[in-house]
Amino acid sequence: MSLKTTNPIFTDRLILRMFDPQNDIDSYAAILGQKDVGKWLPKRDAYNYDEAVGMIKFFTDHWERNGFGTWALTTKDGTLLGHMGLNLYPDLKEVEVLYALGEESWGKGYAFEGAKASVQYAFQELNCEKLIGLTKPDNKASQNVLEKLGMKHTKDIHWRGMDLYYFELFKHDFSGTV
Repeated sequence: MSLKTTNPIFTDRLILRMFDPQNDIDSYAAILGQKDVGKWLPKRDAYNYDEAVGMIKFFTDHWERNGFGTWALTTKDGTLLGHMGLNLYPDLKEVEVLYALGEESWGKGYAFEGAKASVQYAFQELNCEKLIGLTKPDNKASQNVLEKLGMKHTKDIHWRGMDLYYFELFKHDFSGTV
């Protein structure tokens, strides 16, 4: 079976494209290896090189199974910033907008710009009716991104050993012009 791919998505400053495992792994492992990046992810700590390889494989497999997924997030000059995209959680029966960017990319609006493109893709191309966002309670920066997208914090959940804030956005509430 061949990998389902998508054309890159271009925003004003960014490109959301498929991961290239061979060419992206060193930069991606360096990003996930940052302790302050990993603490917001499920491991709750820096990821090692093999775990970064596993993440790219997870993203690739997700694309294969579902026809959508998580992209490599780069600047227009090709600098890898992290990952951005959509993830289906079968146990929740929900599609999450997710992202992780290297510390050097924080505070520049990249997470919002890429997340907005992901949401537009989900609602316009995939015809999703609802998206969710999950954050740790102390991840204020990520919560701000989700709120700027129009997502609402509707409940707190305990899932996969983590206490999380659950945000949601329905297609009919998304103007696409946030």
